[in-house]
Amino acid sequence: MINKVLTIMALTFASSAALAQEVITPVAPLKRSPLYVTLDAGYGKVSEQFEGLPRASDGFEAELAIGYNVSDGLGIEVGYQSYANQKFGTTVEGSQNHTYFVGVRGTNDLNEKLKVYGRAGLAFAHHRLVGTNVDTDTSRATLMLGAGLSLALTEGLDLNLIDLHGTLKNGPIPAMYAVGVGLTWTPAFR
Repeated sequence: MINKVLTIMALTFASSAALAQEVITPVAPLKRSPLYVTLDAGYGKVSEQFEGLPRASDGFEAELAIGYNVSDGLGIEVGYQSYANQKFGTTVEGSQNHTYFVGVRGTNDLNEKLKVYGRAGLAFAHHRLVGTNVDTDTSRATLMLGAGLSLALTEGLDLNLIDLHGTLKNGPIPAMYAVGVGLTWTPAFR
């Protein structure tokens, strides 16, 4: 009788250990994609005057960027930035300003949660001035620069606490710059 009890106990222990190994098999961790998507919104300004008229050249600004991390801390990105539209007196209705850009983004971890980044690239800036006696539509390449600070909310999702970016004046294209907040998402896969 004791042999039967010991045999049953031994078989129960062996099957429990085998079952535990089966259940505790680790799941492969998620791998971060080298792709990322950034969406920022904030306050933008266009530094422009038209024949000395008073202007309101600030307001809502938005940016969408898609990037690819070529190495740890270095990415290449393309994107679109929409800057504040301007309103001038009564003879000029306003202007429309936006850019398409391609550039590099360098990122450095300050600690486990905070990152600082810098960006530089080439922007194809578009500026249109519309009014009673004027209708100009100009596009030109210019330099785009930016910097920011982000906070990791979760694995793969960062809150851009501050994002500064802008383009330099180039001929009839005014300087455009903005400060915003946003999110950067890096997808994951198995």
